[in-house]
Amino acid sequence: MMRPLRDNRRRQQVVRTISLPAPVGGLNARDSLANMPPTDAYSLDNWFPESDGCSVRRGFILHASDLPGPVETLMEWNGPSGSHLLAASDGEIYDVTAPGAVGSPLASGKSNDRWQHVNFGTVAGSYIIAVNGADTPCKYDGTAWADIGSGPESAISGSGLVAGNLIHVNVFKQRLFFIEKDSLSFWYLAPNAIGGTATPFTLQSVCRLGGYLMAMATWTRDGGSGPDDLAVFITSEGEVVVFVGTDPGLFGDWQLVGVFQIAPPIGRRCFVKVGGDLVVITIDGFVSLGTVLPIGRAVRQTAISEKIGTAVERDAKMFRAAFGWQPILYPRSSMLIFNVPQAASGGQAIQYVMNTHTRAWCRFTGMNALCWSLLDENLYFGAADGNVYQADSGASDHGTPIRADAKQAFTYANRRAGLKHFKMARIMAACDGQPPLVTGISVDFRDSAPSSTPSFFAATGSQWDVSQWDTFYWADEVAVQQAWFATGALGYAVSLWLRAIRNGQQEIKWFSTDHTFEEGGVL
Repeated sequence: MMRPLRDNRRRQQVVRTISLPAPVGGLNARDSLANMPPTDAYSLDNWFPESDGCSVRRGFILHASDLPGPVETLMEWNGPSGSHLLAASDGEIYDVTAPGAVGSPLASGKSNDRWQHVNFGTVAGSYIIAVNGADTPCKYDGTAWADIGSGPESAISGSGLVAGNLIHVNVFKQRLFFIEKDSLSFWYLAPNAIGGTATPFTLQSVCRLGGYLMAMATWTRDGGSGPDDLAVFITSEGEVVVFVGTDPGLFGDWQLVGVFQIAPPIGRRCFVKVGGDLVVITIDGFVSLGTVLPIGRAVRQTAISEKIGTAVERDAKMFRAAFGWQPILYPRSSMLIFNVPQAASGGQAIQYVMNTHTRAWCRFTGMNALCWSLLDENLYFGAADGNVYQADSGASDHGTPIRADAKQAFTYANRRAGLKHFKMARIMAACDGQPPLVTGISVDFRDSAPSSTPSFFAATGSQWDVSQWDTFYWADEVAVQQAWFATGALGYAVSLWLRAIRNGQQEIKWFSTDHTFEEGGVL
């Protein structure tokens, strides 16, 4: 009996390709690496996720210099004659509206530089009203900084009140409200007054967890300012006390809406208005009061930072007591920025940044800010080195190259159980200059941090920077460019790492990633 002929021809391997968008879904510190959406990234530093790709953030430039110490407060004054930017440093107040070295201070001899402030207009003029929990409350009228009570108005006074203990200020229904340090009491003035007799109001009977008042905010649920506005008081223990009305001293007018519980807030500068909502920095993340407080309807509690919650909670646990926590809305670039200190002192900081259109997150590094402010819709921050910088400007960080790192979510390439030989990868991006881009892959959830120089190591152990990719530069004109590079890794799931170094006028935008691979068996 004849034996069947044996087919010695090698089975032809099929090379497959998978195409992924750049991580427009943003940073994900919530999901497991094995179950993360392919549109996300488990590391996204200095790449800003947009609807059609990820762009390397802009840099910052020096704006005002030679302040005598760390800049812990920036204040924007808006008046009929224009806008001014003030900075507090080493017990002094400076006008830093114009770029360059600062001149003589507007005021000196202050006890600390951590001022809370509001803009408030009366028939007498437009003012910044500022308090710091130690000095006499102050005003700025567009020209001079002075104590309240040094002009035509009377000093702020009240039975049992030490004016220097006022540590937070807010405007509600044409009145100034002040929070007293280490107390559950607030004080309020007459309508349209910046001085005079203040009336106390205690919340001790409604705050069951004790503590002290941290901050007050005005909640304009419809996005505007009107009769339905709510007065919101936030305690150190996370109780949120909400009132409706106009005059706290008028029986029947000032009514308690409710007392609600969130996680304890971090810092006096713990909230920011975003449209008709208030977002609060807490030890559990960045909380939207519009989704947490059941006013009108019950809503499941969630934080807008849920997707990066693990990272935020870790930072809160380590640096809760550090100065510098502050949110700021930056409409010009559709950013909601949360400044997070990374050391007990010294001004080291990162920023968690949310795209207000897509709600995708990323992290900014390299901007060691102590405080933030806007001036004419431009973004500024004060730093520990005694300088004020303009952010979102320029193509370097005051001369230091911007390093943007990304690690895309791992993908199984539509077959979880199949072993794959990843052969090549391709980046599609656009740029108007010649930045070096360094890249490589990692397989099966292996991870190692990039070194300080553009040198990587793939999961196979070979150096990532030996391919031709490291010598490839984009064309001078703005166009979508692409370049394949060899990967040569064996695994079930793959992730691309991408680093861009920006140190010039380049605009760098990443659109997509492609991988080629051959499929094998389960083992």
